[in-house]
Amino acid sequence: ITDNSALESYSGNGKRKASQMVTAAHGLGSSYIYDCDWINDGYPVLTWQSKTTLPEDLVLTTASQLRLLAFQVNSGKDDFSGKTVRLGRSIDLDSREWTPIGRNNYEDAAKKSFRGTFDGQGYTVSNLRISTEYYYLGFFGANGGTIQNFGITSGSVKGANKVGGLCGSSSGRISNCFSRVTVEGTIYAGGLVGMAGKLCIENSYAKGSVTATNNAGGLVGYYSSTAAGSEISNSYAACSLYGKNNGGLVCGINSAVTDLLIRNSYALSGPALVYTTTGYSLKNSSSQSAANLKAKATALGKAFRGDGAIAKNGGYPVLTVHTYKSPNMTILQPNAEGIYEIRNAQELRCIAYMLNEEGISFAGKTVRLLADIDLENEEWIPLGGNASEDGGSSLRFSGTFDGNGHSVSNLSISEGNYYVGFFGDLSKAVVQNFGIESGTVTGAGKVGGLVGTIRSNVTLRN
Repeated sequence: ITDNSALESYSGNGKRKASQMVTAAHGLGSSYIYDCDWINDGYPVLTWQSKTTLPEDLVLTTASQLRLLAFQVNSGKDDFSGKTVRLGRSIDLDSREWTPIGRNNYEDAAKKSFRGTFDGQGYTVSNLRISTEYYYLGFFGANGGTIQNFGITSGSVKGANKVGGLCGSSSGRISNCFSRVTVEGTIYAGGLVGMAGKLCIENSYAKGSVTATNNAGGLVGYYSSTAAGSEISNSYAACSLYGKNNGGLVCGINSAVTDLLIRNSYALSGPALVYTTTGYSLKNSSSQSAANLKAKATALGKAFRGDGAIAKNGGYPVLTVHTYKSPNMTILQPNAEGIYEIRNAQELRCIAYMLNEEGISFAGKTVRLLADIDLENEEWIPLGGNASEDGGSSLRFSGTFDGNGHSVSNLSISEGNYYVGFFGDLSKAVVQNFGIESGTVTGAGKVGGLVGTIRSNVTLRN
C-alpha cells in the first residue's frame, strides 16, 4: 500500500449553498459561464452551452441578456466604462436567483464594479430574488457609473452587509430610479443603496422594508469615508425599518464626511430622517406622515406625478419617466409641413407627455402615425382627461390625429381614473384613419376604448 496523500491538493475548493452555486461560474475558470438561458436550473454551464449574446447596440430585452451582462462584469471581461447599456422593454426575472452586476462576494472584499451607464429608458425589472447572504448585494452588487430611468417593481434581497434593493454599494450617479424591494442584511442595508461612496442620488425613491442588525436606511444604509461631496435631491423613502440604529432616509455617515447635502427629500416619520447627527446639511427636507408624503408629488418636482386611483405604489408619488416609458422627455418638433410624425411607441408616449404634463393641446396641429405601434401592455396614460375625480378633467386633445391607416395594439390602462381611453378627453378635434387592435381599459367613469369623453366639435372618421 502506497500513501499518496502528500500529492493531494484541495486549495480553492469549498461548499456552497444552492443559491450561491448559481453565482460560481467565474470561480470555476474560463470554461464556465452563468446559466444565462436557465437550461441547468441556474447552475454554471460550459461556455459552449450558452446561446446568449449581447446585441451590438447594447439594448437588452431578455433576462438572459441581463445575466450575461452580470457575467461580463463579474468575470472582469468588461466593466462597460464609456458604454451605455439600455433596456428595450420591462423584464420579469421570474424569482430565479439573481447574480448581482458587480462584486457579489462571499467575503467582504472589493471586486469588480459596473462603470458604464445603465439606462432603463423607463422600463423595469420585476420579481428580483437574491438569497445568497453574500456581501455587496442588490440588482447591482457594485456600481461606479450611472444608473438612470430604471426601477425594480418587486422582489427580495437577503445578504450579509452592503445590501440594497438597487445597489449593494454605489458611487457615481443614480437618477430617476426606484426600488420596491424587501431588503434584509446584517449591516449597511438600504432600500435603494446599502453603502454609498461619492454618490449623487436625484429624483429617486425606495418603498418596501429594510431589516438590519445595524444601520438600516430607507434610501441609503451608510455613507463611507469616500462619500465627501455626495448629494440626495428630490427623492424620498417610504420604507418600514426594522433593527438597531435606523434612519428614515439615511442611517449612518462616516465621521470623515462633513458635507453630505440632502435637498428637497423626505421619509416617513418615526425614526429620525438621518440617524447620524453630524456630517450633513438639510435643505427643505423632513420626515412626513404617510398622508403628507403621498401628497408630495408636486413638491418633489416635475420628475414625479401622483399615483393613480388604483394605486400602483401604495398612493405614494411615482416617477414620470416610468409613467411614460420615455427617458427623453423633450418636446417633439413638427416637420416642415407642421405635422408631428410618429414612428414608434416612445414618440407616441412623448405626445401624451406634451399634452398631459406640458399642457400642449395640439390645437391647429396634426399628429400622424407612420407605422403600426405595439404598446406592449405597458401602462398607457390617456391623451387628456385621466382625472382622479369626476369633473376634474381639464386637459383635452384639440388637434387632428391621423392614424394614416395604422393602429395601436396591446393598449393597457389600469389606473382607475375618470375620462380614460386612448384619448381621455377630446374637444374641437378630428380623429381619423385609426384603430385599436387589442387591449384593456379600466376606469372609474367616462371610460371608452378609443375615447373616454367627447365634447363639442369633434369628428371621428374611418
